[in-house]
Formats: sequence, structure tokens, C-alpha cells
Amino acid sequence: MKLFLVLFIFFNVQVFVFSNAQTFSPEKLHQIDSLNTIINNPKSHDTSLAGAYVVLSGILYISNFDTLLPLSEKAKEIAENALNSNPPDKIKRSLLISLAEAINNIGYVHGEKGDIQYQIEYYNRSLKISEEIGDKNGISIRLHNIGYFYREQGDIPKGLEYYH
Repeated sequence: MKLFLVLFIFFNVQVFVFSNAQTFSPEKLHQIDSLNTIINNPKSHDTSLAGAYVVLSGILYISNFDTLLPLSEKAKEIAENALNSNPPDKIKRSLLISLAEAINNIGYVHGEKGDIQYQIEYYNRSLKISEEIGDKNGISIRLHNIGYFYREQGDIPKGLEYYH
């Protein structure tokens, strides 16, 4: 099943990139190729693999929103599985950064689909991970997303609280 999912994602990314090559700059195409190399290398470390899926999702969703959820869920799965083996602290931190980003992305997808309860749950879960590891950049992104969420819901005071 895992092999099927990896092949499915790889095939869809390759078809998508090939059919949308004019959308991406040569630098982005090179970056996508490099990420695909990491993803398709059976010797890639889980930190590289999870990170590659997160970065790839960030590149592709702009042109094809439907790629964000499967790539983010794959990054989440890889990071969670690797974290279950109690990796060393440096590896654990890298995996948690990728996990927080993947969870944030999944929350974003839920919001775009109108599932706002799941959106805020995922955003808060992502924020908690970023806070636990002291990832200041991740914390600022999560707080901004939560503030934006509340602003969009019409709760301006609560939105401003998170923006602040």
C-alpha cells in the first residue's frame, strides 16, 4: 500500500510538473527535480523525506491546490513514524518542524473546504508543536494563521490578540 501511495504521488507530481512546466521558473523546476530525487531515493533519511514532501507541497499547491493535502499527509505520516523511534534531539527537532508545517498545511486545506472546526484544531496543534521546540519562525506563522482564522470568522478582537 505504501509503495502504491508513493508511486501514485510521484506519478501525479511528474505529470503535473510536466504539464505545467511553463508555470515554473527553471530554478523551481530544478528544485522540484531535486525534491523528487530525495523522495524516490530509498536511502533518503526520514528527516530529508518529510522535509522534501513539505517543501514540494509548498511549491506545487500554488498551481494545483489538490496536491497540498496528499503531500502534507505523507510528510505527517513520515515524521510521526520516525518520531516513534525516539530519534536523537537534533533529528527530532527537524522532524517536528516538518510535522508542524504539514499539520498547518492540512489545517489550511480544511479551511479552504469549509471545515473550520478542523482548521483551527490543526492550526492549534501545529502551534503547540512549534512552541514545544521553540521554533520562533514556526510560532509566528502559526499565530498569524490563527489570527487570520479568527478575523475571517468575524472575531476581530480575538484575531488581533493572535496577531499581536
